Amino acid sequence: MSALRKLALLSGSILLAGCNMVVSDEPWLTRGPDTPVMKPGIWVSEGKPDCEYDLATPVESWPECADPAIIRADGAFLTLNKETAKWRVNEVILGTDDPIVAQVALPEQITTTEADAPKYIYLAMRPTGQNAGGEITAIETWMMQCGPIDRVKVNSGDQNAMVTKEPFDGLTVVGSNCHADSIAALTNAASQSEALADSKGAARWVKEAGAVEVE
Repeated sequence: MSALRKLALLSGSILLAGCNMVVSDEPWLTRGPDTPVMKPGIWVSEGKPDCEYDLATPVESWPECADPAIIRADGAFLTLNKETAKWRVNEVILGTDDPIVAQVALPEQITTTEADAPKYIYLAMRPTGQNAGGEITAIETWMMQCGPIDRVKVNSGDQNAMVTKEPFDGLTVVGSNCHADSIAALTNAASQSEALADSKGAARWVKEAGAVEVE
């Protein structure tokens, strides 16, 4: 999954289909003067060298492989709903540690219809590019996990192996996911999860964004 889709969680499908993720019912992070700033504008996913698109054309016409997202000056992530050709606003707040913890608010259609759905999910992010003003211009991301799992058992269909038996420090397994007891625990989980990641996503800023129609 691309870096931008991981950060935006378009429909909450990642959470509903997955386990062993760090979640919460209340936010750990709030936006403040020290919050890292991703350069406002249009971002695209990297890692697909054969993905071609014309920057001069409307972003709505770019191929799916580009996976474009718009980041606003207020930090909100906008992702394109291909069915309506409108943009969805996703609340993402970045932490101040290394690696960066990204707090993603799940859409209301998930939190209000799924009885056990948490309000927030957490991902890990590291800047790989910055401009002279300190704005982040490129990133890599990976999923934050509760702890290691037995991949052999998971691949064999063992449902009991879907969640770690050894949560990272400061994490408590709750159902199929886990909760942190502090921001430090979140940061530690972000760091420890890097070695467990099957793959990373990558994205970069490409151009300024014009006015778009929002859902």
